[in-house]
Amino acid sequence: MRPKTMIAVAATVALVGGVYAWLEYNRKPASTSDLSTEISISAADLLKAFADDELTANVRFNDRVIEVSGTVISSDVGEDGRTEVLLDTGDPLANVSCSFEPGTEPQWRAGTEVRVKGICTGMLMDVVLVRCTPVQ
Repeated sequence: MRPKTMIAVAATVALVGGVYAWLEYNRKPASTSDLSTEISISAADLLKAFADDELTANVRFNDRVIEVSGTVISSDVGEDGRTEVLLDTGDPLANVSCSFEPGTEPQWRAGTEVRVKGICTGMLMDVVLVRCTPVQ
């Protein structure tokens, strides 16, 4: 091949690769409302599963789209703009924490029975769900 042709091919490959890399870097994760629910469970049963055997619960729930039903304890907006809703589990020391992306946050009051779909990331003090969306 001629040098000019090789340079043109290399520049084209670099341009296409750069555009692809930029698009992948800036891609947003899929909304959980578009993903199918793998497991439906109550907030109390979810906490009980983690409290009884955390290793087994991690295998069963982590990185899966789950639907959790429960009663709202509180709803607060954090500094990052995400709304965090705590669901009652019957245990005063541990709850289910649901983090909603800005623009998807519900307007729930304490005492409201709700269903939430999100991705479980495990248990710290509370069982944590991220990228949550309300279920109608």
